[in-house]
Amino acid sequence: MVVGAQPPGEMRDVEHDVAVLQRLDEDQALLEVEHESDQRPVLRYVGEDVEEGRGLFLVKAVATQWGWRLSNRGGKTVWASLVLPVGPAA
Repeated sequence: MVVGAQPPGEMRDVEHDVAVLQRLDEDQALLEVEHESDQRPVLRYVGEDVEEGRGLFLVKAVATQWGWRLSNRGGKTVWASLVLPVGPAA
C-alpha cells in the first residue's frame, strides 16, 4: 500500500521510470520510490467523493516517518519508514 500510494498523480498521464527500494532491519522497513518527476509531493485532505489524491495521506497514516528529497540525477525520492511487527508470524 505504501509503495502504491507514493507515485504522484501526475504520473498517471506521463510515462516515468520508477525504482522501488526496500531496506529491512530487525524492527523497521524503509521503502523508497524514486522517479523522474521533480514536482514536490503535497499532502492533501480531500473530500469523501474524490477518487484520488489520498496517497500521501495514507502513507502518513501508516508510516512512522516519511519525507522526500531531490535526486542528484534529477527527479525525486519519496520515502517511508514503518515499524515491523514483533513476534512470530501469524
